[in-house]
Amino acid sequence: MGWRDRDWAKLRNDELEELYGFQKPAERGHTISPRQVVWGAVLALVLAVGGFAYTQMPHNHAPVYGQLPSEPDVIYGNPAQLSGELGVCTEYVVDASGAWQCTVIDLNTRRLRVARAQTFDGPCAHLTADQPTGRWLCVSDRPAEAPPAPAGQSS
Repeated sequence: MGWRDRDWAKLRNDELEELYGFQKPAERGHTISPRQVVWGAVLALVLAVGGFAYTQMPHNHAPVYGQLPSEPDVIYGNPAQLSGELGVCTEYVVDASGAWQCTVIDLNTRRLRVARAQTFDGPCAHLTADQPTGRWLCVSDRPAEAPPAPAGQSS
């Protein structure tokens, strides 16, 4: 046990005043020192600046070096064949007789899954399969060989 912990080695307040000319301050419980306040404020400031900087950084998820971006694993349209090769019809046009004709066939050389595109509801004469959404989109409501509409009428 050290000498500071012994009761007989401690001076009373009146002895301190007599020897040194001052009184020991009254004990007020646990106090926070100015050093703790300053370092606490510095830590809070550093965390705030770091958090703000992190939120301002661009967070684009670029592919890892050597890694190719993912490609679609499905082709939307209708299964078709071109010269014996498997393909997918991705565009249709109505001809002058009113029959649908496939005008674009994408060859399925990578043997991807073929899914039928969601049908288009409404009048149309030229459809194309939108690959990102998997739907048939109407490009035109007038057949390819149809004469242009007279002036003043909308199609």
